[in-house]
Amino acid sequence: MTTLFTLKTWPKTAVSLLILALFSACTVAEARPTPLPTETAATVAATAVAPTQAATTIEIASPTPTRPLSEPTAVQPRYIEPTPTPTPDYPPLPTENSLNFTLQNQIGGMPQAVLVDGPVAYLAVGPRLVAVDVADPTAPNFLGQSAILGDTLLDIAQEGSFIFGAAGRAGLVVLDVSDPANIRLLNGGPNYSGDTTTYAVQIAISDGRIFISNVDYTINKGDLIWFDLADDGQPTFAGAMPINEQAMFSATSDLLFFPTKQGIQIVDPQNPTQELSRIGADKEIYQVFTAVQQNLLYLFYLGQTNHFTIYDLTDPTNPQVVPQNDPVSLNFTTEMTGNNNILASSYTFGEFGYCNSQITIIDISEPEAPQKTAEFDPQNCISQIVGSGELLYVAGISGLQIYSTRDPANLELLGHITAPPGIQTIDDILPGQDSSYVLTSEGRGSIIASLDLNQPNPALLGKSDPYNGNQLLELLGTDQTVVVPAWNSSVVIYDASSPANLTQLYAPPEEAETLGSLHGTALVGSVLYMPMQNQYSFTGNLGVFNLQDPTNPQRVGLVQTGLSTVEALVASDGFLYLLGGYEPRTVVIIDIRQPLEPQKVSSITLPAAATRLAVAGQAVYAMCDGYNCHSMMVIDVADAERPYLINQWQLPFIDVVDSVTVGQRLYIISRDNTVRALDVSKPDQPKVIGSIGLPGWYGRLTAVENTLFVSAGSGGLYILSATP
Repeated sequence: MTTLFTLKTWPKTAVSLLILALFSACTVAEARPTPLPTETAATVAATAVAPTQAATTIEIASPTPTRPLSEPTAVQPRYIEPTPTPTPDYPPLPTENSLNFTLQNQIGGMPQAVLVDGPVAYLAVGPRLVAVDVADPTAPNFLGQSAILGDTLLDIAQEGSFIFGAAGRAGLVVLDVSDPANIRLLNGGPNYSGDTTTYAVQIAISDGRIFISNVDYTINKGDLIWFDLADDGQPTFAGAMPINEQAMFSATSDLLFFPTKQGIQIVDPQNPTQELSRIGADKEIYQVFTAVQQNLLYLFYLGQTNHFTIYDLTDPTNPQVVPQNDPVSLNFTTEMTGNNNILASSYTFGEFGYCNSQITIIDISEPEAPQKTAEFDPQNCISQIVGSGELLYVAGISGLQIYSTRDPANLELLGHITAPPGIQTIDDILPGQDSSYVLTSEGRGSIIASLDLNQPNPALLGKSDPYNGNQLLELLGTDQTVVVPAWNSSVVIYDASSPANLTQLYAPPEEAETLGSLHGTALVGSVLYMPMQNQYSFTGNLGVFNLQDPTNPQRVGLVQTGLSTVEALVASDGFLYLLGGYEPRTVVIIDIRQPLEPQKVSSITLPAAATRLAVAGQAVYAMCDGYNCHSMMVIDVADAERPYLINQWQLPFIDVVDSVTVGQRLYIISRDNTVRALDVSKPDQPKVIGSIGLPGWYGRLTAVENTLFVSAGSGGLYILSATP
C-alpha cells in the first residue's frame, strides 16, 4: 500500500493568532428582525505559588531538567544587543505570597493539530492531547485525554506508542498512548534551554530523530533543535542551529526541507547542517508544503508567486522536475496533506468575526498527472488537515470532521465530533449556581451555550442558534435573561429560563444607535448603560435603556459624558466610571443611584496611559494593556464630586488584559498568561499576594467569591480557586 506523508510547515501558533485576531475585528452588520425602540422619556515574571492539594485539584505537568543547547556547527550564531528599559519614577508594587491559586479544571479548546494512527485520531486541544476512536468514521467517539500540560499543545508527531508535542513554553513534551483511553504524560518538557526563550511551535520526526522549531518572538529568532529517540520514548538532545523564525521547516520520513531566501534546502536528518541539494535557488521562499508518494515529491511553495511542482527524489542530491501536461494551479495555502488517492490543500482566513475556509482536492490516482477535481467549504475554520487511507481528517474550530475521498470529485462527510463538553472556543462566561453560560463561536456566528459546571466532567445543557449579525462581545445577566453586547450594534437578549432551550428575545435592527464595544457596557439590575453612536462614531452621549421588557428595550435617557471615545466602563455602588480613550486620559464619574436618571458629577485627568478600570470599595484602579505598560493608578472616589489620585505604582509585570474585583481583592490577568491577586484593603498600600501562570493563552477574567474563570478563546476555559 502506498503511504503519503504530511509535511507540516506553517507554525500553528501564527495561523491561530492570525485567525483569532481577525475574529476580533469588526463585523459588517446584517438585517435583523426587530426594530430599534424610539425614545420614550426625556432625561515581569510571576512569582510561582505552590498549589493547595485537594481531591479535585488538577496538576499542571512539571518540567523536566533541561539540557543546554550546543553551538551550531554550520551557521554562526546571531547576537542581539539588549535594549535598556526605562525605569519609571514611581514606586514598585510590593509582592508577597500569602494566597494560593489552584488550577481546578480546563475544558474546551480548539484543535491545533491532528494525527491518525489506525483506528485512533489524536488532537492537540488547548493544553491537552485528546484521543478519538475513528474505527467507524461515521460515528467517532471520545476515548480520553491527557492531563493538563505546561502550555498549549501546538503540534504533534508520533513514533510507535509515543506522541511528542511542541507545547509552547513547555517545549518538547512526551506522552505514552499505548492505551489511548489512558494517556500518560512521560515528560513534561522542555528538554532544552539556550540563550533564547523556550517556545516550541512545530515538531516533526524524520529518520529516527525529533526536530523542534523554537521561536523567541521577543527578538524574532528561530532555532531548529533535534533529538535522538530512545526505545523508552525519552529524547536525547543531539544538536541545534539557527533557522528563519518565520519560514518553518518541513519533513518526510527521511528528508528535511528548509525555505530560505535562496530557494528550498533539502537536508539529511542525520546531518541537518549540511545541504544535499537546493530547489529554486533563484527564488526567495516563505512557505513550503510537501507530500511524498514513492519517490515523487509534491511541492507547493510560496514566494513572489505560488508554485506547485512535482520532483523525482530517487536521488535527493539531484531532484528532477516531473513535467506536467496540465499543470495544477493552487491559491494561497495554509495546509497540505495527502492519502492513498488524493492531495488536499486548505486555505483559511478569518474576517469580521467569521471564518472562511476552502479545501482543494487533487486526484493523484495517476501520480505523475495530478488533476484538480474539487473545491469546497468545510464550514470549519481549519487548523490542520491530515490524510489516511481513503479518508481526510479536518480539524478546526468546529471540531474534527472526517471525509471520504473515494470519489475525489465528490467528497462525502462521514462523521464529526467535538471534544467534551461539546464546545471549543470560550470567549466569556456568566457563572451561575445550577447552570453557567458561555460565549462561543464556530466560525459561522456567535453562540450562547449553557453548561453544568457542578460535576467533575462539565456537561453541555443547551445551545442557542448561531447569531450571524455583528460579533457578540461579552455576557451580562439579569434575572432569567442573558444580555450580550454586539460590536457596533446594541445588544442581543436571550431567554435563559430554560438552560436547555436558549431563545433569542431581541436583536438590534440594521442601523442600531448604540455603540457596542468590549469593556464598554454596564448592566445594573434591568438598566443598561451603553455609548451612543452616529455613523459608527461615539457621540459623547451615554444611553440609558430600560430592559424590564427584554423583548422591547426602551431608551429612556441620555447623559453627556464630555468624552470623545469610551475605552472602559464599570459600575459599582451606585456610580458609573468611564475611561476616555484619547490623551489626556480622563475618568468621568456618573451618579446612577437613580438608575433611570443618571447625572455626571465629576472627572479626573490621569497622569499616565490607561485602558482598564476596576473598582474596589471607594477606590478606582486604572491600568493599561498597551505596549510596555507598567503603571497602576489608584484614585480615591469616596467623595465622587472630588476624586483625587492617591498614588501611582510600578507593576512587576506589563500589559493588563483584564481585571475583576471580589471584596478587597483585585484579580488581574496579564499578557504573560499569569493571574495575580492584589490585596487592596488599603488603597494607599496595595500589594500582590499571589499568582499562577496558566498553560495557554490569556483571556477574559470572571470571578465568583474564591473561584476564578479565565475565558481563553481557542484555549478553552480555565477554572481556578484562590485560598489563603
